Amino acid sequence: MKKVCVIFSLIFLLISCGEEKINHNTDWENFPSMDFEKSMRTFEESDKPVLVLFNAIGCLNCRRFERVLKREVGLEKIKSKYNLINLYLDDKTKLSESECFEHRGRTIKRRGQVNVIIQTEKLQTGSQPYLAVMNKEGEIIKQKSGFKYNIKEFLEIED
Repeated sequence: MKKVCVIFSLIFLLISCGEEKINHNTDWENFPSMDFEKSMRTFEESDKPVLVLFNAIGCLNCRRFERVLKREVGLEKIKSKYNLINLYLDDKTKLSESECFEHRGRTIKRRGQVNVIIQTEKLQTGSQPYLAVMNKEGEIIKQKSGFKYNIKEFLEIED
């Protein structure tokens, strides 16, 4: 019985090694997870609205959405019209001790936890991918979930 289990395990291992690995990293250069508050402060002098993408490293729909954004709109067109903030909800980056805080009985210690709070409290949603257009004061102008809509129309970007 042990030999059969070992053989099936080896076969499974060999088969899985040949599978294409999914790359969870974004293929957009200079599109890292950001700090919302610091980013908003850098945009205070800008007249452009802020486009916030609520994203997740482990979200396959987010990768598809990024490809749609890249193919249909392009990062340069987006940056020409918006100040862009990309927030990963599963960002494991540890906050410094001075940045940690208590929220609803929990100690917030990671950047992703902060991003979840921003999304759930500002937009009353927790889905990804999720886009929000904000003014420089952080007030919501418009928001949209998912990637099955006309992204150019939502962003008001022409060809």
